[in-house]
Amino acid sequence: MMSINNIKEIETAIDKNNEIVLVKDEENNIKVMSLEEYNQEALRKDIEKHLLMAEDDFKNGRVYTHEQVGKMWSEKYGI
Repeated sequence: MMSINNIKEIETAIDKNNEIVLVKDEENNIKVMSLEEYNQEALRKDIEKHLLMAEDDFKNGRVYTHEQVGKMWSEKYGI
């Protein structure tokens, strides 16, 4: 990811990566990312979000044993 200071840097990034994505970070700076970098970052953020949700579920007792899951799946899906 690179910071943009002028239009020439955008042109250089496009020439280098073919496809780019412009994103605004937490400090409202515009960053240039290749499409591949953007997709990797989006995947990383999605995984992090789901891990935090799972951690919250565990801390708050929203968990099931494998026997309970098996019974629920059996009832719902006939497994």
